[in-house]
Amino acid sequence: MLADWSGLAIAAVARAGACLDVPSWVEAAREAFAFVLGHLLRDSRLRHSWCRGEARHPATLDDHASMARAALALQPDNPAVQCQLGLLDLRLGRPGARRRRATRAGSRRAGGRARRRRSPG
Repeated sequence: MLADWSGLAIAAVARAGACLDVPSWVEAAREAFAFVLGHLLRDSRLRHSWCRGEARHPATLDDHASMARAALALQPDNPAVQCQLGLLDLRLGRPGARRRRATRAGSRRAGGRARRRRSPG
């Protein structure tokens, strides 16, 4: 098991569960996060890999970043997650997405380019 890849997968499952309203996915991400920390933390330091019952090699910056991303994705009131929820609503066509689309389209019309006039001749 690798800390960086595990962190990326945990963050993805947590976000997908939150966006699609599947609590079991969020819970699975929490359990995976606890498992990874339980096996990859030695002497309060994150390790890069775990194999055959042994945590090995000091963690890299990617390991720390991916696990931090996973921890943030598991926070229910995280503004970054809320932002992504709004973007996903637009793609899935959920209620409220039409209102946002209409507002966005209206702002384009108001601030759009002026039409060019053809010169006579």
